Amino acid sequence: MRSSIHLLSVAVLFSLVLVSPAEGQKRQYPTPTTTSTPTPPASIISNGSIYVRVLPESGAVFDSRPSVAITEGGFDSPEISIPEEIGQDLWKFEGLQVGTEYMVQVQAKGYLTQQQYVELANVSNATARVSVYLIPDGQPENASTVAPGHFLLPPQAQREVQQAIKDLKSAKTSSARKHLEKALRVAPNHPGVNYLMGWSYLRDQEDDRAVPYFEKALSVDPSEVPAVLALATVRYQQGNYTAAIDLLTKAVEKALSSWEAQWILAASYLHEKNFEQARLHAEQALKTDQKEARRAQLVLGEALAGLGQRQQAIEAFQTFLKENAHDPEAARVREVLNR
Repeated sequence: MRSSIHLLSVAVLFSLVLVSPAEGQKRQYPTPTTTSTPTPPASIISNGSIYVRVLPESGAVFDSRPSVAITEGGFDSPEISIPEEIGQDLWKFEGLQVGTEYMVQVQAKGYLTQQQYVELANVSNATARVSVYLIPDGQPENASTVAPGHFLLPPQAQREVQQAIKDLKSAKTSSARKHLEKALRVAPNHPGVNYLMGWSYLRDQEDDRAVPYFEKALSVDPSEVPAVLALATVRYQQGNYTAAIDLLTKAVEKALSSWEAQWILAASYLHEKNFEQARLHAEQALKTDQKEARRAQLVLGEALAGLGQRQQAIEAFQTFLKENAHDPEAARVREVLNR
């Protein structure tokens, strides 16, 4: 039972969490903006989410709470969702139609109105995250930082990055890098831009050229979640599970709240046959976001099997089947359980 379950759980983890479903490619790395579970492109599903983080200038305090809105068609379109404020600087929009491009607009007294475009992939439970950096009214737009750990992307660089993301989604990596090079000339230390440049090389399977950009992003901002996940995934793919564990453990210790990080940790510990740690991190992934990390039940089941807790392992797989009866992997899980 052990070897069969192990191969199934790890294969599912890296085919569903780290592969871009919209691209259908074989390389297994995080996408720039989304992580989610594949669904047929023709499906019209409204279970997507967008997280918006709003960051002011260094030491600034908003005179009033920012207004965060999201529209589907642009400036003149009506707001389509009421956000939930889930943190001091974080808003969440739910129930959004996947496969759609949205415009996020943020207004705050004393700051220039900012807009950013973000696209939800056409996959069930698609999730996108965007940071909006507010520029004080009257401040030059070419400022590069707003606070330690908060990095302003000037409007001209934003435009280059937005075009680069579109190019990456269309597999136009050479064009994407041209736009990212322009953005880096304006904001060379911006962790998000460095991450995207690294991602562009991963798209071309040039890991050695990608890694320095991820490392640069993390040297500037160790909390840059996509770069952490991407670099950890590269180490995982290279079979360097110790490096992946070290990278993600440090990130988690610095309050990185990410079910993806917990999931990769669980899978890495699974390869190292540290089943107790694999169990703990699989459980933490489920605790962090039970809905999106529901397939961590597979990793949890394998970890429990490795600990000799056969009945608990079976229960974990049965829970997966109960919650994902029509999942593409459900048949394979049933096959494993019937052996």
